[in-house]
Amino acid sequence: MYRRAYIKQPAGLGDIFYCLKIAQTIKAEEVIWPISDTYYDLIKKHIIIDVRRNVKFVELPPPEEVLALWNSEYNSPYYFCTSEDVNQVQPQNNNLFLPLQHADRVYPDIPIMLSKYKLANSSSDDWLKYFNFKRDHQKENELFEHLGLSENEEYALVSHNYGTPPNFLVKPVPYENKGIKEVKLDFIDGFNVFDWCKVLEQATEIHMLETCFIYITEKLNLKAKELNLWSRRGPDKCEQISFIPKNVNWTYN
Repeated sequence: MYRRAYIKQPAGLGDIFYCLKIAQTIKAEEVIWPISDTYYDLIKKHIIIDVRRNVKFVELPPPEEVLALWNSEYNSPYYFCTSEDVNQVQPQNNNLFLPLQHADRVYPDIPIMLSKYKLANSSSDDWLKYFNFKRDHQKENELFEHLGLSENEEYALVSHNYGTPPNFLVKPVPYENKGIKEVKLDFIDGFNVFDWCKVLEQATEIHMLETCFIYITEKLNLKAKELNLWSRRGPDKCEQISFIPKNVNWTYN
């Protein structure tokens, strides 16, 4: 067992959600996961970690003992010890640095998300079991009302954005309105991605780009029967995402 494991995957909300299994199954006394300031408060507020696992989310910059590795181009697992570890039984294997962020550079011939699990020598088959979050139903209801929605109202939820403000990108999805209200899944001040849970659950149709919401919808009881998902990488890149959903029956475009 490692004394500490350090995970390098500070951003990419979907990436963080998908890799939560890795953090909770590493054989280490303590797992340190530095998170970018953009997502740190969100992760700390909403993500639920198995109480038996000592996973600690910390703000960037990473701890001093891994700073050089973190800032390097090293992309493979690295085993090391620090001065405080010298009295351990196996100091040469005491700590683990796991740079998941660029795992695709080590394994470029498989889907990006699967490369992270291969780097960690783990399986992603049951990733969803380890992705759990707290819902804020008050904020969900506030957003529902802010969007002018009412209970049992039919609407199509449509997303054209991906990335994080202010550096997000727009890629319009070819959605054809069938005469029902259209709600744009957008960045709204005062609300975060988890606050959209009720809007997602109550939607009649969902048409979206591949974003962190495909992970969140896996944990929801969706009303929608028409669910269209577009890869932001292009129409021939659905193999990068089609293995991720376990519960939602998306149509890939």
